[in-house]
Amino acid sequence: MAGPDFFASDPRTGMTSLGWTNGTAPWMRAVTPETDLHLAVAEAHGTGATAIKLYADLTADLAAKITAEAHRQHMLVWAHATLFPARPSDVVAAGVDAISHACLVAREATPYVPRITEKRPPVPLAQFKDGRNPALAKLFAEMKRRGTIFDATIWTYTPMPPPANNNTATPPLTPGGCDDVTGGAITGQAWRAGVAISAGTDAVAPWDDPWPDLFHELDDMATKAHMPLAAVLQSATLISARAAGQERDMGSLAPGKLANMIVLAKNPLADLTALKTVEMTIKRGRVFRHSDFVPFAKDDITDQ
Repeated sequence: MAGPDFFASDPRTGMTSLGWTNGTAPWMRAVTPETDLHLAVAEAHGTGATAIKLYADLTADLAAKITAEAHRQHMLVWAHATLFPARPSDVVAAGVDAISHACLVAREATPYVPRITEKRPPVPLAQFKDGRNPALAKLFAEMKRRGTIFDATIWTYTPMPPPANNNTATPPLTPGGCDDVTGGAITGQAWRAGVAISAGTDAVAPWDDPWPDLFHELDDMATKAHMPLAAVLQSATLISARAAGQERDMGSLAPGKLANMIVLAKNPLADLTALKTVEMTIKRGRVFRHSDFVPFAKDDITDQ
């Protein structure tokens, strides 16, 4: 869900709502103060969705009303940390279950958050590098109190070299823009404040990377946010399951949960690269041995 100005300015919304007037699809809804939120949330729920994502062009008041209605209908609410104009503290106060993107949290330290149609002045980033920003300290204390999960996506902000064909779906970062160092410092401050960090990604690895995008994020959590490896692994398991509303069935090994696990040859508490020493994967009790795994070849991936 987002405000109408977002749907008017972002072509992705039309591509994901073909056959519908842009902003009216149950899974891609433009909302205003006049929207029947009871019906809008119910229609989203009817698609099979278990959560509402708050995206952009939302005020603090509207974000709070959507969140209250979604929770009333037993849905989770995930949100961009800044909704332009709602700032991170507004989003957290709205009662959402998780906020995403470390670099969007930086807007909490600015006196004014523009609307999505306004020019966005750059945020001075030096104030976050030591992991002691006072505005963020107040925000993270409130997130800890409420149990709000932080989906940091540090790897999203890693400067990436352009591919050989110079055709990339992700534009390069602007000079002086927020990067993985700043995102890591913000995430580290949140973790030290006691905020639950989930391990999410918002970027795409090259086709020939044999490991999940998640592995890049875990490495950044350890090296950029300076989280202990035990905390990194918990972020990728129990906390991520909680963020997705799946804590009852997965995220830890416990009686009554699904038998989902991996067996490694080395200890990831000593080195995260041990996650690449997979001996077998067990999914719902069924064993898949790594020796039987056949990786993708380039010809297996098409644009059809």
